[in-house]
Amino acid sequence: MPDLEGINANDFLFIPSYMVAAFWMSMAIHWLWKICRKKINWKPLPALAVMIMLLLPLPNLLSNFPTNDKRNYYYSIDFGHALIDTLAEGAIIFPEGDHKIFPLLYLQGVLGMRPDVTIANKYGRIEKHLYPDLINQVKKSGGNVEQIPRGEIEKHIILKSPDRPIYFTNYRNLNDLPEFQLIPEGLLYRVIRKSDLPGYQRKVSTEYWEKYKFRNFADPDISSESEYTASLIIIEYHIMRAQSFFEENKTKEAFRYIDKVKEQARGRSKLLNNTGNILARRGFFKKALEFFEISLSIAPNNLTTINNTAKIYFLLKDYNNCTKYLDRVLKIDPNNREANELKRRIPNSQ
Repeated sequence: MPDLEGINANDFLFIPSYMVAAFWMSMAIHWLWKICRKKINWKPLPALAVMIMLLLPLPNLLSNFPTNDKRNYYYSIDFGHALIDTLAEGAIIFPEGDHKIFPLLYLQGVLGMRPDVTIANKYGRIEKHLYPDLINQVKKSGGNVEQIPRGEIEKHIILKSPDRPIYFTNYRNLNDLPEFQLIPEGLLYRVIRKSDLPGYQRKVSTEYWEKYKFRNFADPDISSESEYTASLIIIEYHIMRAQSFFEENKTKEAFRYIDKVKEQARGRSKLLNNTGNILARRGFFKKALEFFEISLSIAPNNLTTINNTAKIYFLLKDYNNCTKYLDRVLKIDPNNREANELKRRIPNSQ
């Protein structure tokens, strides 16, 4: 099965090449036109040629128009509303992915919604005004500001913003912030200081999901939208719905949504890998392996997924399979630190 995430990238990354091709096609048509005018002296020729040129793209226009007709397309804007409605007053949000960043930018920048919210990364990098003291510190030590690790910047902002709610749209490992915990809240993850947990009022899923309004899929459980962004939004809706049920110890309901992800995320290796990680963190190792294996069937050389699979086998004490997947990693990247470290931890390994 092809990796749909890579195919989707080609849809817009190749736009410049299409424009260049169109330019040279127009030059060729102009050249042919001049030859015809010299050899064919027929007055209706110009009108006929114009008609033919206009009719040629008509079949493609008619066949592709329904797919590209966005007059009633509300997936992105409704998703943006759902994200922004989840945020507490004065929040800082770290969004990941165009389908999350751009709707937030539109709602805040164009419609003027939620000026109290700070969108930390708008254009692929975290806004520098959020960590000026870290920048000064790096400059004083002679370091390169542009090479500050993203994780270090996030950590700095979290520690320097104790009075502001912090949210991530994607799961973030908080091993570098042991005094904090990441908790799913609706479609987002919220960073909570562990010392504040006793007074933290955990909202049940219905408080979020019932107020989310998606006009294109009144019942997201049965939607089978094939358009890339729309399907991505629906899949992430299901992932976070499952997370909420896991938080409420409603395992049966959670797996109902996990099964929907498995069905709808076909061809999307990263989403399948991420879902496997969610299950692994919850201790559902065998179920996680299912998602990793499907992901690897799409992207067989993805080192992250291969390493994740090896980790699960290590936790299951299936050292033979663990070694098999680690060797697979090291065949591609002999210096892979993660794989080498895990291999040294295997009992009786040399």
